[in-house]
Amino acid sequence: MEAQTLRKGSTLGASAALEIAVPLARMLLLSRALPLGELGFASALATAYALYDQVTDMAVHRYVYAERREDLDAALAGAHGLLVLRGLLLAAGALALAPLAATVFGLPGGAGDFAALAGPLAIRGFEHLAPRVAERDYRFGPQLRAGLAGAVLSLLALIATLALGGGHDALTASLYGLALGQTVASHLVARAPYRLTFFGPAFRKALRFGAPLMANGLGLAVAAQGDRVLVGALLGPETLGLYAVAMLAVLVPVSLAQRLMGAVTAAALYNAGERRAGPIRLIARAAPALGALYACGALGCANAGISLAFGARFVPTPEVLALLSAAAMLRIARAEPFTSLLLLEQRTRLVALGNLATLLALLLSAALMLARPQVESALIGRLCGEALALAVTFKLARPLLGTAAHDSFRALALACGLTLAACVPLGSSTTACAIVCAALAGGFFARALFGGAASPLRAGAPP
Repeated sequence: MEAQTLRKGSTLGASAALEIAVPLARMLLLSRALPLGELGFASALATAYALYDQVTDMAVHRYVYAERREDLDAALAGAHGLLVLRGLLLAAGALALAPLAATVFGLPGGAGDFAALAGPLAIRGFEHLAPRVAERDYRFGPQLRAGLAGAVLSLLALIATLALGGGHDALTASLYGLALGQTVASHLVARAPYRLTFFGPAFRKALRFGAPLMANGLGLAVAAQGDRVLVGALLGPETLGLYAVAMLAVLVPVSLAQRLMGAVTAAALYNAGERRAGPIRLIARAAPALGALYACGALGCANAGISLAFGARFVPTPEVLALLSAAAMLRIARAEPFTSLLLLEQRTRLVALGNLATLLALLLSAALMLARPQVESALIGRLCGEALALAVTFKLARPLLGTAAHDSFRALALACGLTLAACVPLGSSTTACAIVCAALAGGFFARALFGGAASPLRAGAPP
C-alpha cells in the first residue's frame, strides 16, 4: 500500500510539475535571449492568451468527474462537444479582439501577433478528456504522458524559433507546440473512444454545469492576469517584462500546489462517498499550512533563485516579494477543500461567486495605480482580492465543511501568522526568520496530510 501510494503520488507530482515547468522554462529562455522590449511583447501575448483561456474556462472535466461510471461515455461525449464549441468560439473572439488587445498593451502594430493566438485556442478544443477524468481513480499516468508530449513540443518550437532569429513570435510558436502536442497525445493515451455530442442531453447537462463557471473563469482571470494588463497598459511593455518574470517565479508555482491538492482532494472525496468527513478535516488543516510553507519559502529563497535563473535585473524589491508571497499563501489556502466540495455537489454558481470577488480588487488596483503608478499599487489590489475571495469562498462552502469549518479557520489563522512573522525581517541581510517559519509550516502540513489513517492519500479506493 505504501509503495502504491508513493508511486501514485510521484506520478501526480510529475504531472503537476510539468504545468509550471513549461512557462518557467519558456520565460527563462526568453529572458536570456530577448531584449527587454521584446520580452515585454511576449509577456503581453502570454497574458492575452491566458485571459482568453481562463475567462471561458468551464472545467468540463469536473462535470465528468461527478457523473456515475455507467454514464461515463455519454458524459465524455457531451463534454467533448462543449469543449469543441468553446474552442472555436474562443478562436473567433481572439481574432476579433486582436486590434483592441494590441492597443491596450501599447503595441498598436502587433494586431497580427495577437490574432495568431486563435490557432492554439482552437486546437485545445479538440483535447480528449479521458486522461484528465482518469485521475478520479488515482490514475495520473495518462495525463502525465499527454502533458509531457505537449511540454517537449512546446519547448522545441520555442528553441527553434529563437535559433532562427525570432523574437516575441517564439512565444506564439511555443503555444502552438503545446496545444498540438497535448491534444494529439491525449487521444493516443486515452482508453475511451473519442465521441462528440452536440445539443443532446449530455451536452445540455455539461453546459448547465459549465456555464456558471465562466463567471468563475472571469474571477480567476482577474486574479491571475488583471494586474498584468494594468501594468502593461499604464507602465509599458518593458515594465511588464520585468513584472512578468517576478510574477512567474513567485506565483506560477502556486498552480503546482493547487494542482496537487485539487487532484488529491477531488479523488479522495469522490471515493470516500458518505465517509468524507475525515478527509475534509485533514485537507482543511493541510491547505493553509501548505500555503504558509510556500510563502515563507518564497520569502527566504525567491530572490536568490530569480537572480541565478533570470539575472539580477529581474530581482524584485523586498516590498514586491512580500506582497507576492502573501498573495500566494492566500491563493493556495482558498482553493481546497472548498472548490472540490462545491464542484462535487455541482454548485458551480457558488464557486464562481468566490472568484468573482477579485473583480473588486481589480478596481482597487486600477485606482491605486492611477494615483501612484507603480507595481506595488497593483500588488496591493491583488492581495486584497485574494483575501476577499478567501472570505467569500469560506462563507459559501461552510455548510459543506461541517465541523471541519473550525479546523479550517484555525489553520488559516496560523498560516497568516506564520507568513506575517516571516515578513518581519524582510529587507535585512538574513532570511533566518522566513526559513524557521517555513520549517514550522512544513511540520504542520506533514502532520495534517500524512498523520493518520484518514489521510486523503489513503482514504477511499476506486472500485
